[in-house]
Amino acid sequence: MSFLWICGSPDLAGASLMQWPDLLYQMQEQVSWSGMRFETKVQVFDPLPPRKADGTVSAVSLPLPQRGYTQRIHWKDSSLLAVETFSASGSLVHHWWSYEGEQREWRGAPGFTQDEVQWLWLEFTSRRRLTREQALREWGVRSFRVSQELDGDNNVYYRVGHPTSGAHAWIDPQTFQLHALRQPILLPDGQEWMLEVIYLDFKTYRQQDYPSVAEYRLNGKLLKKMTITQLERIGDLPVGSLREQSLKLKAAELPIRKVVDYAR
Repeated sequence: MSFLWICGSPDLAGASLMQWPDLLYQMQEQVSWSGMRFETKVQVFDPLPPRKADGTVSAVSLPLPQRGYTQRIHWKDSSLLAVETFSASGSLVHHWWSYEGEQREWRGAPGFTQDEVQWLWLEFTSRRRLTREQALREWGVRSFRVSQELDGDNNVYYRVGHPTSGAHAWIDPQTFQLHALRQPILLPDGQEWMLEVIYLDFKTYRQQDYPSVAEYRLNGKLLKKMTITQLERIGDLPVGSLREQSLKLKAAELPIRKVVDYAR
């Protein structure tokens, strides 16, 4: 449970309230990367495992190691995003290509989509205001109003979004790094659960801080854990070969039977 402090409230651990343009400027000042290549390991969990023999439900998500996967991500600020996704056995199961307005998706297995393989934090390393704002809109944020909020451990964050409801982002007021993306989900029975992407274990590479771990949580229970296992900054990304690969895959694509995977 978190406690909202409305704009202008005093005494939030010394964090002063900012308007969106000022907060955006501070976030952009932390950026030094322009092009990177990542490798990630992704662990998948079932947040709603079957009931135990005594009828109780586990408070801990159930690991699903057979659904884990790895990724190679090629990124250039506001220009290129190419994501190669491989199954636990090493087979290519998804390929996403986006370059200067050209987009192409190949799916070699059910359950993988652009949203599934996206490393959302990358959009918040952009030097372009429009890129960051578009990323917030895609998450569901409808307002760039900035307020202040405390989490359950009394940590203070800038909240970008409506101050009392709806999708929003939490920005660390000390480092100006994206800490979390949060989005309430309304269930058929009227309950409201919170879907969160929380960025953790920040490290520094080439004068820029980055989260080495991203945890996806549903109502506090782990859905997915993405860990960066390797990264390097490179000047010239292999745009031509990645584009050619996407064209070949798309040309050979076969229909995939749709499967709803609630554990992802």
